[in-house]
Order: sequence, then structure tokens, then C-alpha cells
Amino acid sequence: MNQSIADHILDGAIVVESADAFESIVKQIPDHPHLHRIYADLLGAKNKAEAAACHYALAVEACLAEGKLLPAMLSKARQWMIARPSRADLRAFHRKLDAAESDGTPASEVVKGLSPAERMALFARVELLCLPPGTEIRKPGEPENALWAVVAGRLKESNYETVDQKPRNAREPVRILKEGEFFGDVYPFSSDILSRSCIEAVTRVELVSFSRRRLIQISRKHPNLEQVVLALCRVRFRPGSAHAAAELRQGERYEIPVRMRLEIAPCVLGEAPLVITGRSRDLSLSGLSFIPESSPAAHPAELKKVVGRKVKVTLPLNDFSLTVGGRLARVFQVSQNGRKTTAVGVRFSEIPLSLRGAFFSIAGNHANGAGPLG
Repeated sequence: MNQSIADHILDGAIVVESADAFESIVKQIPDHPHLHRIYADLLGAKNKAEAAACHYALAVEACLAEGKLLPAMLSKARQWMIARPSRADLRAFHRKLDAAESDGTPASEVVKGLSPAERMALFARVELLCLPPGTEIRKPGEPENALWAVVAGRLKESNYETVDQKPRNAREPVRILKEGEFFGDVYPFSSDILSRSCIEAVTRVELVSFSRRRLIQISRKHPNLEQVVLALCRVRFRPGSAHAAAELRQGERYEIPVRMRLEIAPCVLGEAPLVITGRSRDLSLSGLSFIPESSPAAHPAELKKVVGRKVKVTLPLNDFSLTVGGRLARVFQVSQNGRKTTAVGVRFSEIPLSLRGAFFSIAGNHANGAGPLG
């Protein structure tokens, strides 16, 4: 079957209401990242919960294979609503998501950059909407009460300025919002913000809505989420928004090769932590990339088993050492001196920015040749 059939279903040009007809399409296009999810929604509406859970699981695998991490997370959340997961299931999914390559969209970068606890908090209560072409989602002057992400489809955003508003010259008058992008100006949380945009669906769209009130609540427990929302809003007001994912992913990263030690928390209380030495590859206020020295503990297969664990990053100096806490976010491959090597990404805990800044500054002063990346 022609692949465009699936794309037409996704855009809303073709509507399939028969579960049997949809099943035949899915069998002929089994790897489409969104098709299993739409089919699972149809099965759920027809009270076929077990079959729906099965296709949500297939949707997760297809989305992870293509780096579409937002629909993967949403599909998994829908599957968990049907069948409650065990702790082992939760850990296994987050390890798989951390190991997946991102497609580079802002939504995928946000999902990948969060810790498992932050993801679970963010996606615990979300609203998923499916709207036909021509639907007006936002009007100028309406309260901005949610942050929205485009799961599938395209929207048109038309921006307006009134005489009593401070102009935002960096924003394009009209632009197309695509899969993996965000809209909704919900930050700062302390202000009541009115929309300056008219947003309407160009095609059938699937949107996920993160309530502003809910974001405020979970940011108190997970301060990193507030920083993520702030970064998203900043990116939207900068020229060259096509590079939003790179800005979210990189931030202010500096190439700072300095010796460090990672102490990874054990799985079982009372066991000895896993200690790895090596050098940082790059460092920022939010985390670092670390290249471990060769050892059995630093084997890629072993490191992938401990993704998501808490870590202590220690910078040993002449007369003292400086340690910050964090979490092992991912294991990935980098090129160093023309050779592929394993690196790990560490996201710092939400300790005061001044302490992270001290770690960053001291590491830079002890590095052998530091400079900005890219």
C-alpha cells in the first residue's frame, strides 16, 4: 500500500472508522510512527482495551525508532492507563527512551532531557486533542493558560501587536507550526499573559496541552521543569527558530577537558557505588558530557544499565575536591581523534545555580584548553 495513505489519514484527508479496515492498513504499513497510535485510539473508543494496549506498545516502538519521543511518551502513557505498569516496566521504558536517538525537534529534546521522575510528573495529567482542519485554537487577547505541543499535523500562527504592548520584533508575522514544536506563552508563571497570536489548524492536528496551573504545581517539586518552560519561551522569541532544538539541547556548552570522577549510586541499598574516572568532554551549568577511561565498569553495555541513577560528579583538585549531584541521563557515541568512543551525559540536580556556577568556573580554570563548542 502506498505510504501516502497513512499520511492522508494523519492529515485528516482520509477518515477510517472501521476497525477492520484500519487493521488492514496497519498490517500493510507496520512501521509508520503514528498509525498504530491512531488505530489504538479507535480501538479504545470501541471498548477493545486489550487490543488498544497492544497497538499503543507497537506505536511506542515505531516512534522510538524514528526519534519521535513525544508521541512515544504519549503512547506509553495511554498504554499504562489501560494496564498499570510495574516498577520494572517503568525503569525499562525510561532506559529505552534515554537510549533512543532524538529526531531533533524541540519536543523530542525536551522529553529526552528530563529525568524519569520529571517525565512522569509532566505527563501524569495532560490533555490530548484531535482537531479537524480549520479549527481555531487561539485568538488574540485570550488568556494563555497552557503550553501546547504539536504531536502531528500543521498549524498556522499569525502574530499581532497592539499599541499598548511591547513589540517583539524577533517573532515572524506568520509561520507554520509543525510536529514537535511548541506554542503558548505561559512564562513567567507570576504574570497573567494574553495571547498575541491567532493559531488555526491547517491540517488535522493532534495537540497535547500542559496546563499552566499544572506546570506551576509540578515545578515546585521539579524546578528543572520551570527552566525548560523558560527556555522554550525564549527560543520562540528569537530569530532563526528552526534552530530551537539545538539551542535547547546545547545551551551554553564549553569544551572543558578536565579529569573528574563519577560515583554512580547502587541499585540496592548498602551495595558499593560504581566509581568511574575519566575526563569531561563539555560542560555547562545544567550538566556535562563525560568520557570514561577504559574499564569493565565503563563498558557501554554496563553503563546503559545504570541510566537514570543518581551520580556524584567530583572534581579533584590539589588540596580539596568539589562535588555536585546529578543523574546519569544517557549513554552515547562520540568521535574523538577520529575514533568512536563511549560518552555519558550527566544532568546536574536542582542545586542552587551559584554552586553549579562554582563547579563550572573551577573546572574551567583547571582545564587544559577550554573553549566554546560549535
